[in-house]
This record gives sequence, structure tokens and C-alpha cells, in this order.
Amino acid sequence: MTIDECLKWQQEKPEKRNVSIYAKSDKIEIWVYDRDLADGQYVQDVAEINMDRRHAEKERKEFERLKAKFAANQTDDCMEKIMEDREGA
Repeated sequence: MTIDECLKWQQEKPEKRNVSIYAKSDKIEIWVYDRDLADGQYVQDVAEINMDRRHAEKERKEFERLKAKFAANQTDDCMEKIMEDREGA
């Protein structure tokens, strides 16, 4: 990966993206971060950047978790209403 590739990715959303390059004793580490997604990752190549896909998957899992949570509550509420209706009849 070249510095130019990193800068090109960052400049697509200059106010939202950061690129940090760390020189370690035995290697170079490149950290990319997207503020819109509140996510970052270490990469060796711009092609490895997959925060959009990871973020979408994270949101899908959260949606499924909330759907299950509130569906259970909704079922309980419905059953309670049915029982109240039966008792009132």
C-alpha cells in the first residue's frame, strides 16, 4: 500500500476519515478509521478496508437482537391482553 492510496481513501471523506501510520521496530502498521461508522481497522492494503460491510453486519445483529427482545415483550403483552379480555367477558 502506498501513502497515496491511503490519502485517496481518506480524502473521499476528509472530515470523517483518519489514517494513522505507525513505524514499529519490525513493521509498518496502518490504522484507518471512519467517524461515521465509529469503526476502524488495521490494514496492509486499501482493498482490505471493509468497515461498511462490518458495520452493516453489526447493525443487522443488533436489529435481530432488538427484534427478538421486543417481539417477546409484544407476545407477552398480547397474551396478557387476551387473558384480561377473557376474564372481563
